[in-house]
Amino acid sequence: MLADVPLEEEVVLVRLDVAGDDIEALLERGIVPGCTLCPIRHAPAGGPTVYRVDGDLVALRKETASCLCVRSVLAAHGATLEGRKGLGSELPESAGVTDSN
Repeated sequence: MLADVPLEEEVVLVRLDVAGDDIEALLERGIVPGCTLCPIRHAPAGGPTVYRVDGDLVALRKETASCLCVRSVLAAHGATLEGRKGLGSELPESAGVTDSN
């Protein structure tokens, strides 16, 4: 859920579990499946959180953010941290990096 994402971590919206009039307000703000969201800052005393939504800033209450299902940007692009190899193996030979193994 979007409400559980730490500050400055980008995620992609997968699904909106919002009913009625609330969904229209989200769609009008550009919060649609496939958009990129990133929590920027929390308001004091449990107020809304400001999110960057595809470059625009939008404030959402925790109740609303809890209804938005997201996944990490890495997962959305098919990359996993566990499956990554060292940088040396990803650079072309012309980059001057050699594999010493």
